Amino acid sequence: MATNLQFIEQFSIANNTSNVLLDNVFSDKYNVYQILLTGYRQISDTGGQRTTIRFIDSAGNVETGATDYTYASLELNTTTTFGELKSAGTSLIDQVNRVDTTGSGNANIIVYNPYSSNSYTFCQWQSTTVTDPTVVGYKGIGVLKLDETMRGIQLIQNATFGGDNIKATVFGVK
Repeated sequence: MATNLQFIEQFSIANNTSNVLLDNVFSDKYNVYQILLTGYRQISDTGGQRTTIRFIDSAGNVETGATDYTYASLELNTTTTFGELKSAGTSLIDQVNRVDTTGSGNANIIVYNPYSSNSYTFCQWQSTTVTDPTVVGYKGIGVLKLDETMRGIQLIQNATFGGDNIKATVFGVK
């Protein structure tokens, strides 16, 4: 059976890690990529347990410009009203997910045109967290407003990722 997903690489993320580089995963072979982040939680409840992302340029530098990113995310909470989270002109793409010590999180991130030097890098995501007794989902979009070649992505957990089997799997989409 044929698939449109082409496996590129799987990364195991160590427990108690806050910053993960998925480097050298984007190339001119694909225009669209899927990144699955699975099986993680928060090590400690220090507040602001958000999962965020940045992109890595062709020289290996993480793009951290103060106004280079824009994002909008919808928080889908099962126990309260939905919330809108957004920023125009910030140093990262925020609110990809939110996890705590009692739950587990998963995220599905789609990245568009990261290797093209003639267009911005766009992404969208869906994620979910199960936190007793609440289930929270996120659905969002983001853009890196630089027309440069990106070769990878940085995943950041505001405190630290926790879990025994945390994986980040990267696919090219044909």
